[in-house]
Amino acid sequence: MELPEVIAKACQEGDEPTVKQWLDGGGQIEAVTYCGGLIETKDEYGVTPLIAAACGGQERMIVLLLTRGALVDRAPVIIKLDGVNSEPRRGFNALTVAALEGKIKCVKRLLKGGANPEVEVEPGVSLCHAVASVGKCEVAKLLLESIAGREAVPELPKEVFVTAAKGNTLAVQAWLDGGGHVDARQCRELEHSTMLMAAACAAEDERLVVLLLSRGADVNLQSSTGGTALLGATIRTKSR
Repeated sequence: MELPEVIAKACQEGDEPTVKQWLDGGGQIEAVTYCGGLIETKDEYGVTPLIAAACGGQERMIVLLLTRGALVDRAPVIIKLDGVNSEPRRGFNALTVAALEGKIKCVKRLLKGGANPEVEVEPGVSLCHAVASVGKCEVAKLLLESIAGREAVPELPKEVFVTAAKGNTLAVQAWLDGGGHVDARQCRELEHSTMLMAAACAAEDERLVVLLLSRGADVNLQSSTGGTALLGATIRTKSR
């Protein structure tokens, strides 16, 4: 589905009512339009609602779109306009745009939503290096801190995540006692979710949630779609 220009502009300008109405009416969160101007190039870069919001520095719009299921790391392919034959490659994603534009609040929000800080702006050139080279030192520092944090927190095994979702308190406790990290993330398949998110969304009793919080689980962590443990628990309660 093609992203209407008026909606791309609404995302870039933070017009939440217009974007909500469009989404509620069947608009696709990953719709794409192509335009130049994101960087100095003749190529056209794919723009999704999330990328448009990042380009405009619209933090609240980013939260709205992530909550509606926007893919935080999506980077549509580039359309080459210079007549040079080359392999198709991915363009910029929302984090890349926000970082290069120096929109630090948006960078923080996207990182909290699970954006990959180690993304490359082109083969062999990291985003961190790119922003540092154009003088965005504060953004570069934030990206480096995020990379260090990703390295410090291990990936949550899928089987442990599933165990948490089933509310198996004893099994999760045994995993934690064996050295498991309470805020480990199930990154590959389940949107950077944590055990606390799984327990809050699916478990029928509160004992596992209490256990995880007592072990220091970060209640404010977000998945790549902007979900939190509290949001998951709220949705589960309403669905009963």
